[in-house]
Amino acid sequence: MKLAWPLVALLVVPLWSAQAELQLSPQYRFEVGSEAGSHIAAQIGDVRMGADVPLAVTGSADVDVTLAVRAVDADGVATVAATFGAMTSELMGRSRDVEPPEPVELRVDRLGRVVGASGGGADVDLFASGGIPVQVVVVLAGIVELPDHPVGVGESWTTEHSQQVPDLGEATVRTTSRLESVDGEVATVVTDIEASFPDFAARNPLQD
Repeated sequence: MKLAWPLVALLVVPLWSAQAELQLSPQYRFEVGSEAGSHIAAQIGDVRMGADVPLAVTGSADVDVTLAVRAVDADGVATVAATFGAMTSELMGRSRDVEPPEPVELRVDRLGRVVGASGGGADVDLFASGGIPVQVVVVLAGIVELPDHPVGVGESWTTEHSQQVPDLGEATVRTTSRLESVDGEVATVVTDIEASFPDFAARNPLQD
C-alpha cells in the first residue's frame, strides 16, 4: 500500500550549509488547535489465508481524515485526534453502507514517531470498510516520520519499527521517505509504507 500525505505548516525547518548544498533538519512544531486535512484512498492488494493460499478478494475505501492537535507536553509530544468523515467502500464488487470510523488518538513526538495510540472502537470491522482497516492506516501513516539527521533535496531515509495497533496487536512498519522539493517554508515529502500485521481471524464475508 502506498500513501502520499501532505506535509503542512506545522513543519519547522532549520537550515545549514554542507558542501554548498541545502540540508534540512526538519521537526514538527505542534500547536494546540492546529488542524490538517488528508484523504485515504486505499485498495486491497493481496490477501492470503492459512498455508499461504492466495484469495481473490477485492476491496477499497475512501475517507477524509482531520488531524487536530489537542495538547502538547513539555517534551514537545503532541496528542493528536484523528476524526473521519463520510466513507465510501466496496467489497467484492459491492458497495458497502458504513458509518464513519471511530476516532483515533495518537501521541506523536517532534519527528512524527507515534509513541502511543488509542481509540478506534472495540472492533475493527474490515468487511464494513471494504476490507481496509482505515483506523490502522492512520495509526501507521497518519503523520510522516521525519529523519533524525540532516537531508538534502532528493535524498531518502528509511525507518523500521514495531507499533502496537489497537485491537490487532503488534505491527512491523517500514517507511521509506524522500524529500522531493522545498519551496519557501513548504517541504514536499513522498513516503512509501510497508506494514506486516499479526495473523488474525475474521468472518467469511460471503456467509452469514
